[in-house]
Amino acid sequence: MKGRTLYVLRHGEPEDRTIFYGQLDVGLSERGRGQVDAQAAFFGERPLGTIVSSDLSRCTIGAEAIAGRHGLAVQTHDALREMHLGVLEGVPMHEALERMPELAGRSYMDMLDFAFPGGGESVRTLAGRVLPVVEQVLRDAAEGDVLLYVHNTVARVVLAAATGLGPEGYVRFEQRYAAINRLTFHPEADSPWARSSIVYANRAP
Repeated sequence: MKGRTLYVLRHGEPEDRTIFYGQLDVGLSERGRGQVDAQAAFFGERPLGTIVSSDLSRCTIGAEAIAGRHGLAVQTHDALREMHLGVLEGVPMHEALERMPELAGRSYMDMLDFAFPGGGESVRTLAGRVLPVVEQVLRDAAEGDVLLYVHNTVARVVLAAATGLGPEGYVRFEQRYAAINRLTFHPEADSPWARSSIVYANRAP
C-alpha cells in the first residue's frame, strides 16, 4: 500500500498578539506575511493536488499564496477554525487577566475537556468537528500531495490523530507560527489514520 503525503501548515504571525483571538478573524503582521512568502517558496516545486484551509483570513492568505503558484483553488471549511475561546474572544490579554484571572490564566495544556463560558470549546470538542472534515478531504483528494492550512490547535489534533494518541495527544506537539508538518497517509485504508506516520513536525519554512 503506497502512502500519500499530507502537509499540515500553521498560519503566520497574526497582526495583533495582545488579544485572545480564537475564532476572531484577524489578519497577519508584516512578519507573518514574510512567513507566508517563505512557505510559498518552500512549496514552489512540490506536486500539490489539493489545498484546504480554514476560512479565517490568517489562513486563507497563506493558502492562496501557495495555491497561486500551482494553479489550484483553495477549498475552505469553517469546521477547520481555531478553538473558540468563548468570553475571552477579542479581549485584550491584560484586561482579561484583570477581569477574569481564573479564565485568562488557565493553561492551554489543560484545555482537553474544559471550555470557556460563552460558547467556548474544549480541545476534544474541536477534534470532534475537525477530524471528520480532514478524513473526508483525504478520501476525496485529487492526485498529488494534500495541503491543510490551519491553526495551532487544529494542527496539534491532526498530528495527534496521525500517531494514534487521540485528542489527548495534542499536548505532545508544539507549533510555531508558519510551522510545516509532513505526514504520510494511506487512502486505501479503512481509516486515513490506520497507517499514518509523521515524517517531520514543526519545521520552519
